[in-house]
Amino acid sequence: MTPACLQNLYNIPSASAISDGIRIAVPGYIDRWANQADLQTIDGGTNNQNASEAAPEPDLDTQYTVGLATGIPVTFVSVGGTTPEFYQSLFDTAHFLLNETSPPQVMTTSYADYEYLAPPALAYVTSVGGTVGLPQMAANFSTGGFSNLWGRPDYQASAVDAYLTLLGNNDTGLYNASGRAYPDVSIYAVDFEIIVDGQPIAITGTSCASPTFASIIALLNDQLVAAGRPVMGFLNPFLYSQGLSALTDITEGNNLACSNGTTGFYATVGWDPVTGLGTPDFLRLKAAVGL
Repeated sequence: MTPACLQNLYNIPSASAISDGIRIAVPGYIDRWANQADLQTIDGGTNNQNASEAAPEPDLDTQYTVGLATGIPVTFVSVGGTTPEFYQSLFDTAHFLLNETSPPQVMTTSYADYEYLAPPALAYVTSVGGTVGLPQMAANFSTGGFSNLWGRPDYQASAVDAYLTLLGNNDTGLYNASGRAYPDVSIYAVDFEIIVDGQPIAITGTSCASPTFASIIALLNDQLVAAGRPVMGFLNPFLYSQGLSALTDITEGNNLACSNGTTGFYATVGWDPVTGLGTPDFLRLKAAVGL
């Protein structure tokens, strides 16, 4: 999978962005760096260019946001700190970006942790699952389910209630039926080619999905601003309403591999806790926002 393949698969434009001020942020945490010469750091973050020590996560995120969101500046934010201080680093990143004169309108991050460890203020985002194959089906590593921290928001009610009705008594007691459901959407997430130390390697995981989806939203923001419209902002209420027409439902596959095959969910018609509402189509997203 390459940026050109994704442009073809999701009708992502290859032409350069046309508006000023649209940006994407890509943070790197816990001694993870991207190969960029010009960085601004937080909490003592560095830009270690020793390829033997660098991890592919920030390289993946920066290479695909740059490769897909053509002409949109990508800001890599190097954040210091350690694993026990991870949540403080997240707070510091948010504080830093929100206090910029012109903060990025989209930030993609592929770092995760157990929900019960997360402060509530950090656990409300657009969650992106993974797909594989053509035609696309759920990737078996695409985690999903129901929150024990957040109740289900109103904008999810119709989509998730339909899934729970279909699920019936299956897995009763193994999930919080009133919890915020995730993921919200999904996108291809297998065998992404990136360059590390001058050599191509392949990366698989929902780490591939998040920067791809973020790039699509950044390009949509670009065209909204060009039309004299505001940027999207918090996506989720839109995705579960007007955005439904822009998403391709994924109905095959499961994420049983996420839980050693003992529990998990299957993709099905409509929202499901493997692929969410489905995969985006840029042209249909434009139509959904009235462009």
